[in-house]
Amino acid sequence: MPSLLSLPASVIVKTFSCLLPQKAILAKERGSPGLVALATTCQQLSELALDVLWRDLPSVIPLLLTMPPDLIATSTVQCKTVHGDREVQVLSFRRALVPADYACLMKYAVRVKSLDYYHVSKYPPHVRARATPDVWHTLQGLRPMAEFLPNLQKLTWVWTMNTVDEQEGPGPLALLASPKLQDVQMVYTSLAEDGTYLPLPASIGEACTDFLSRLSCNPQNVHTFKINFFGHAPPLRPNLSSLVTKTHSLTSFFCQDVPLTPEGFLRLTQCSSLQSFTTLIWTEDWTEDWKAVLQQLRAQPCFPVLRDLELLVNDIDLCISMIDLICSRELESLSLFLSGSQLVTGITKCFATLPKWSFAPQLRELALTLPPSSQPLWTIYAADLFPLFDLDLHHLSLWGFKVAISNELVRKMSEAWPNIITLKLSDCRYTKSPYKVTLPGLLPFVYNCPRLKELHLEVDATTLAFPHPIPEIRPGFGWEQRALCELHPGYGLISDPYFVAGYIADCFPMCWGVISSWPGSADLSGPDGTTGGTQGALWDTAWVYLRYFARVRAQERHGTVAAGLKVREPADPKVVLQYVEMLQSNPAEAARIASAHGLWAPRASVSERL
Repeated sequence: MPSLLSLPASVIVKTFSCLLPQKAILAKERGSPGLVALATTCQQLSELALDVLWRDLPSVIPLLLTMPPDLIATSTVQCKTVHGDREVQVLSFRRALVPADYACLMKYAVRVKSLDYYHVSKYPPHVRARATPDVWHTLQGLRPMAEFLPNLQKLTWVWTMNTVDEQEGPGPLALLASPKLQDVQMVYTSLAEDGTYLPLPASIGEACTDFLSRLSCNPQNVHTFKINFFGHAPPLRPNLSSLVTKTHSLTSFFCQDVPLTPEGFLRLTQCSSLQSFTTLIWTEDWTEDWKAVLQQLRAQPCFPVLRDLELLVNDIDLCISMIDLICSRELESLSLFLSGSQLVTGITKCFATLPKWSFAPQLRELALTLPPSSQPLWTIYAADLFPLFDLDLHHLSLWGFKVAISNELVRKMSEAWPNIITLKLSDCRYTKSPYKVTLPGLLPFVYNCPRLKELHLEVDATTLAFPHPIPEIRPGFGWEQRALCELHPGYGLISDPYFVAGYIADCFPMCWGVISSWPGSADLSGPDGTTGGTQGALWDTAWVYLRYFARVRAQERHGTVAAGLKVREPADPKVVLQYVEMLQSNPAEAARIASAHGLWAPRASVSERL
C-alpha cells in the first residue's frame, strides 16, 4: 500500500481538502480532537498534506489541542443563551506554559491561512469550545517569540455576547493581528435574553483597540476591512482612522458605526485602489472641520476608481456635496441611509441631481433608506421619480417612504427601466395608503421587464378590476415573464386568493413566493372588518395555490401543442397596457378601448357564472 508521501501533490490536496473543518458541515468529527490527533500523530502525512489540513480553521481551539496533553484541562459548563441552555467546553492550562509547549502549537499555527470564526450554535460542542481569559493572556505573554498566526491572510470574526455570564470576552482577537492579513471582517453583537441590544462590554473595546493598533503597524497588505457593531460602538475613531491613513492597497472599507476623522476620510478619498466604501458621516462629529475638508476635496480628484458607495448621513445637503466630488465614472452602486431634517426637499433635490453626476450613465443600483421613526412616512410622488427615468437602473430600493404608486407609474417605470432586476417600493410599516397597484397593473412588467426577479409593491387585489374576461388580457403562451421569483404585495388587500394565484401564475409562471407584510395580529384591519391575520392567511393561500396554477398552465400549453391546435394568441400588448392603465384612472376610457377592438364582452358577474 503506497504511503501518502508517494502520492501526487494534487491527490494529497484533494484528499485533505475533504477533512477541512468547514467543509464537513454535518460531520461529528468536525474540528474534533480526533482530527487534531490525526494531524499530530500520523507519521505518513507530508508537509503538503498538513498545509492543506490546517489552512482554514473555524476556531483557534484545535490549535490549542496540539499542545501537550498534560498542559490542557477541559471542563464542561452550562451556558445560558438566547437560544436556550447549551453545554460548552472550556479549556484551561494545568500548569505554567514553557517555550517547548508554544513550539508544539507553532508547528501547526504557521500553516493557518484563514480563520472563519462564527460563535453560533451550528458548530458542535468541541468547536464551540472556549478558553479561559488566562489562556489568552498567557499566549500573549509568549508572543514575542513568534506571532501567533504569522501567515494568517483572512480573518472573519463574528461574536455574539448573548449570555449574562460571558467569561471569555473578546477571546484571542489581540493575538490575530498578523502582518500578512489581507481580508479582515469583524462583527460584534451584544444581546439580552429577550434579543434586544445591550452596550458592548468594555473588554470588547479594549481588544478592538489593541487589534487595530497592532494591525496599523503592518497594514500594507490589507485589502478588505469591515467592522460592524450591533450595540453601542466603542470609541475606536482615532485607531480606525490611523489604520486607514497607513494602508496602501485598500480596496474595500466598511464601517457603519464609527465615523472617521477628517484625516482618515481624506486619505480614503485619494486611495487609488478603493472600490467599495461604507462610512458614517455625522455633522456633529465634524462641526468645525467640514469647510476645510471640502476645500481640500475640491482641489484634487476624489475616489478615482470607486464602484460601490454607501453613506450614512444626517444632512442631505452635505451628502449631495460629497457625492458631487466623486470623479469616478465607474460607480455602479449608491446607497444612502438618511436622517435629519428637511428630508423632503433634500431627497427631491438628490433625485434631480442624480442624472447630472459624472457616474450616472454607469449607475445600476440605487437605494435610499430612512430609519424607523414615529413620524408619518414621507411621500415620494411620481414627479420626484421622473429624473431617475434617465438612468439604466437594475436595482432600486426606497425603504421608509410612502411611494405614490399607481398603474400609470408602473407602466412608466417599466418603460424607463427595461433591465430592472430588483424593485422595492412597498411601505415599511402599515399605513392606510391610497396608493396601490391593481393586479392588471402588473402587466407592464410582463411585457417590458424580462429580467425582473424581485418585486415589492403595494398590490390591491380586492377588486379584480376586470370588467371584461381575462383570456385575452392575460399573457399568451410564450409571452409570460419567466424571471420573477418573488412578489411582495406589502400591505395590499386581497379577497379571492384563488383568482389571484391563477392570474399571477399566468403572468409569472416561475414565481415561487407571494410574501405579504401582514402580521398575524388582529390589530390591523382589512376590508369588511377582516383583520391583518386574515389578510395574511389569504395571501398565504394564494402562495400555496400558485404552484398548482402554474403547473396547470404548463399542462394546458403542452396539451394544446400535442393536439395540434393553434396556440392562443394574446391581444396586442400595447392595447392591453393602455387598457390596464385606464382601468384605474379612467374606467370609461377603458371601456371604450375594449369596445373599439371588439375582442372583449362584459365579464359576467359571479351570480351569473354560477
